[in-house]
Amino acid sequence: MIFIISVLFLCLFGFVSVLAIDSQNKYSFFEKTILSFSLGAAVITQIMLLGALLRVDFNILVINSIFGILLFSMLAYSRVKKRKLNIKELKHGRKSLVSRLIFLIIIFQIFFVTSEAILRPVYGFDALDNWAIKAKSFFYEKSVNLDKTDQYFMGGPASKANYPLHISFLAAWFYFNQGEIKENLINLIPAIYYISLLGLIYINLKKYISRRKALIFTLFLSTAPLLIYHGFNYYADLPIAFCLTAAIIYLYNYLRREHPGDLLLGAMMCGAMVFIKNNGLFYAFIILAIFLFELWRLKKIKSLHKKNLAISIAGFLVFSLPWIIYVYINKLGYTTISENRLTPGNFHPEIIKLFFMNLWFTYDFFIWFAVLLIFIFIFIKTTPKILKSKKLFIIITFFALLAFHFSFLLFTDLYVYLLDGTLDGRLSLIIFPLSVFMAGIFYEKPSLPQQTRHTIIKL
Repeated sequence: MIFIISVLFLCLFGFVSVLAIDSQNKYSFFEKTILSFSLGAAVITQIMLLGALLRVDFNILVINSIFGILLFSMLAYSRVKKRKLNIKELKHGRKSLVSRLIFLIIIFQIFFVTSEAILRPVYGFDALDNWAIKAKSFFYEKSVNLDKTDQYFMGGPASKANYPLHISFLAAWFYFNQGEIKENLINLIPAIYYISLLGLIYINLKKYISRRKALIFTLFLSTAPLLIYHGFNYYADLPIAFCLTAAIIYLYNYLRREHPGDLLLGAMMCGAMVFIKNNGLFYAFIILAIFLFELWRLKKIKSLHKKNLAISIAGFLVFSLPWIIYVYINKLGYTTISENRLTPGNFHPEIIKLFFMNLWFTYDFFIWFAVLLIFIFIFIKTTPKILKSKKLFIIITFFALLAFHFSFLLFTDLYVYLLDGTLDGRLSLIIFPLSVFMAGIFYEKPSLPQQTRHTIIKL
């Protein structure tokens, strides 16, 4: 019961946050709900990071009080600005038999993932060694251990002291609320991200294609074996996949309709990635750089209001800068790549064939990525004035992220994790939901795009 209340506490804050920034009343009740947990989780872990920066012991009463004050403030702001819930959008017309069957299969997948999560503790070497051990350390010590001679430095193990703490802080917060460690309940956190990701893809595809087609692509996403596995295992790959996908989708939505809330949400999600995994900083840089290029290419820079830009930059920095400062102050370093790994002689062309074979034909994605190339080729060949298409943002970003993963393995001695099969599947998982969204929007009819008037975030 306490776990459920804690989840609802996070979701309420995230829901009210989206409500507060929705100045044009563009987001449905369902869309606010699917974004709520990830935003609430990002904020609560930033509060805990603030305590770590100040080097004070964790006090659950203080942490929840600060969170409650922020929640009340956002709620009061939303009420003053007369934001709407859009509950009426929950009502839909009659669904066909096919749509009902697809929906039932998705519900079955969700039931399977949640039941698998609650029936077992955290297991898997990386889940235990990277994230779970830190959460337990924070729970028992009530602080972040900064003694570099201690085996539990930064929560332990010392060799992974520079790993971002969002996943571990989030588990520790639930432990504090429960007053004890219950790992089977903590496994529900990735299950919530799994459900949120399905909702994210469905609700945003439905903006551009029919409901049935959006359901079909969501069904395909829900049945991917590796995604299901991560839905009940406490890794960081699914949370960062959600934030990366949300960031790119909402920045794409901004290019389409120039809703300032989309820009802010995209920036916040980019910032949230930085505190989930070390590669999140590189993802954020790639995404934002391409987005700025697209603003220039589509001649939208002049129409971007300075206030909207300033607020979005602030949203990005709120979620990313504290961890960067923390890493700098404690001299942790920002990557596990040692100095001798990035050298001219550290080049491994022997992994090229293996990388693409694993990407296209194995690792629980069937032949999806190979089929995706056909989707992209057909789209480019059949789209007039392709260089003016806003969909290029999604395509360029996808291939840039894929190139980053490829280079990451090609030029460092982390290629060994490709050879033993422990890394490239998880890297592909991070961009897999984005690829499904990209394939979905290729089915958009030319008559559906809409351009809204330019507005300013109302504060």
